[in-house]
Amino acid sequence: MTSKVQILSDQLDKAFSTKLLSNVVMINKVLDEVTIEVKAQDLSAVCLKLRDDDAFSFEILIDLCGVDYSEYGQAEWVTKESS
Repeated sequence: MTSKVQILSDQLDKAFSTKLLSNVVMINKVLDEVTIEVKAQDLSAVCLKLRDDDAFSFEILIDLCGVDYSEYGQAEWVTKESS
């Protein structure tokens, strides 16, 4: 029997295949969670589709993570080891 999480994963992979940063929708089977990674410029379109598309009909965004790499490699970090 296919779990709800696996069905959701398959639907996400099909609906957002061109917008996913990785080819795999990540599933945490212990917590029954699904994770997708998209580019910042695609975030709004993906969220709107998750809300408005009858295949998904999400009502709330619970967790959104982002990483700012704008100064990656440009800033000097001081740590206990380098002091």
